Amino acid sequence: MASWYLGINNKSVGPLTREDVLARLRSGNIPLTTLAWREGMKSWEPLSKTELAQADEPAVLPLTAGQYGGVSVAPAVQPEFGRADVACYAGFGIRAVAMAVDGVLYVTFGTMLAICFGIFLGFAMSLRGFEPERISRVANVFGFFLSLGFGIFYYGILQGVLGGSPGKLIVGLRLVRADLGPVTVWRALARYFAFLFALAPMGLGLLFLGFHPRKQGLHDLLAGTAVVTREGLAAINKLNAELPAAIGTDEAIKKAA
Repeated sequence: MASWYLGINNKSVGPLTREDVLARLRSGNIPLTTLAWREGMKSWEPLSKTELAQADEPAVLPLTAGQYGGVSVAPAVQPEFGRADVACYAGFGIRAVAMAVDGVLYVTFGTMLAICFGIFLGFAMSLRGFEPERISRVANVFGFFLSLGFGIFYYGILQGVLGGSPGKLIVGLRLVRADLGPVTVWRALARYFAFLFALAPMGLGLLFLGFHPRKQGLHDLLAGTAVVTREGLAAINKLNAELPAAIGTDEAIKKAA
């Protein structure tokens, strides 16, 4: 069965089943002026011009443009990006693979950085006549802050700049805002510290991934982020690019009449 996409607030919402769209119409969540598209249609059309408007359900009869159930309504409703039925969210399995790849890369490069820093620090302090025990204590303190800083860089700054950690990018995932917009460095940093918080109670915060409809962990919910597949995000961006800018305008209402 073909999936449907709706144009709401200049963004595409979907994929949706036929029953999903009919349920929205019956509840008054969307008017018949809402633009829609499915595979096989040449372009976006108001729902009033699709076969859904001819369904047998009494509540889905064609109505006057700009009205629904005799009551004037806006042609668009609040943004609905991030619905559970948007098939772009990355599941627990693929995210576990990305986390494993990140773990290998993080440990590898982190270890190399720690070794280089340790050699430099030990050599510099030994030239100044410091005893080995004191060098060791100083190295431990600096090593802690070095590890913290590298984690902030790898899981925070790098994700904000690249749109995902190296592990995510390798397996075809992207880190985005909860509304599927691009993530910023500051949001990625907030997500990193939220991730540390989610790990605190024996990692229970990560269990949200297996049950949340948008596959968000506790850290994603706290930071307002989501992890999506590259293909799914590209498909939604393509639909958004094709969506007419006239959604919700008087012109769209006239066409639906």
